[in-house]
Amino acid sequence: GIDAGMQTIGPAYEEFVRASNSMVFDLQLQVRRQQEQLICAKKAQEELKTNLDLANK
Repeated sequence: GIDAGMQTIGPAYEEFVRASNSMVFDLQLQVRRQQEQLICAKKAQEELKTNLDLANK
């Protein structure tokens, strides 16, 4: 009984796991991109501050 049930659940479950892993991977990529953008923004901010400091001297 249990075996028969597992055989029908198996493929659907595997598909679910695959879809979940894919979503997690996409989210990780998005987070990484946002972190990179944040780093770039911070660098730009520091450069701007440096330029302002130099201009004010």
